[in-house]
Amino acid sequence: MLQEPGRALTLAVANEHGQQLFFANMHFQRRRTRRLEPEHRGVGGPPKRNFAPSRWRQLTLFGLEPDPVLVQARALKADSELLTYCKGVVAEHAERFGWSKRQRNDVVRSLRLLQVLQDTPGAMIRATDVAQLPRYDGNIVSTLDVLAAAGLLIDDRPTRIENYFAGKTHLLPPTMRAQLEVWLQVMLAGSDTAPRQRSRDPLTVRIHVMGIAPILHTWAAAGHDSLAEITPDDVRAALPEPGSTVTGPSSGSVPCSPPSRPASSSSSTPPAA
Repeated sequence: MLQEPGRALTLAVANEHGQQLFFANMHFQRRRTRRLEPEHRGVGGPPKRNFAPSRWRQLTLFGLEPDPVLVQARALKADSELLTYCKGVVAEHAERFGWSKRQRNDVVRSLRLLQVLQDTPGAMIRATDVAQLPRYDGNIVSTLDVLAAAGLLIDDRPTRIENYFAGKTHLLPPTMRAQLEVWLQVMLAGSDTAPRQRSRDPLTVRIHVMGIAPILHTWAAAGHDSLAEITPDDVRAALPEPGSTVTGPSSGSVPCSPPSRPASSSSSTPPAA
């Protein structure tokens, strides 16, 4: 009868190489061998495996609102490689930050809901999709943390300046609003193509938006649908008078095409001496 040091003796192992008889009531001294520590597998399922998200994305044909009851029912049976991979990340977060069992289960359930709501199975998940989870009794904050740690989060949430810009321009004509959105991205991210522009601080961009918003609405009320219709005279008329103490936009903050360069006049009259 063979026994591996540190391992408990089982009936199958004891009978593998035959049996050994012992005399009854004889003194038997057990070996004081330290038992081996059990293998650590973390909290909440199998260890994390490598996962490669899908590189293609299925486009939606119709924008239909999912039925919450059906989504919750399908989430109970949802399972995929993405979910298995995220379970390992959930286990690490639960152990590191001391999550309760309820919180851990809420995050796993939220991941199941996201899998059901995905248009492209196995693709990266947008933060705006996670923000829709409360209507299905899902978790937002902890789920975002897990997806970010797993490298599967597309953070497409609008910033504060983008929300402010949308609130100031949502009543403008669509063409003018689209042109202003391009201007906003150039102001925030900069541009290395002509006309070149360094990126500006969001607070500076907010001040520009605050100054030009009344002018833009005035132009829209006058019947202008595009910034291409604005002339240099319109820009000069909208600017504050020189020396005025009224806070307003500067000539460089109005997002329109630059004034055309005046043609040089030629004269045969020689300059005066």
